[in-house]
Amino acid sequence: MHSFLVDMLFVGSGIIILTAFLASIVQGIMTFITGGKQRTYYKDFSRKMQFTWRKVGKASTKKYW
Repeated sequence: MHSFLVDMLFVGSGIIILTAFLASIVQGIMTFITGGKQRTYYKDFSRKMQFTWRKVGKASTKKYW
């Protein structure tokens, strides 16, 4: 009975850990396989957008009166 409970503990822990990290693992594998040249397209686009946001934030602090 003791070995059965230990086995169930290991199986349960494995399922919980796999469920927690499965999305990240699959995303990393599929990005590597199918990413090609567009692997960083969205990351680069997001960086460009955020760079312009910083300019807008600095320009809006100026007083015009």
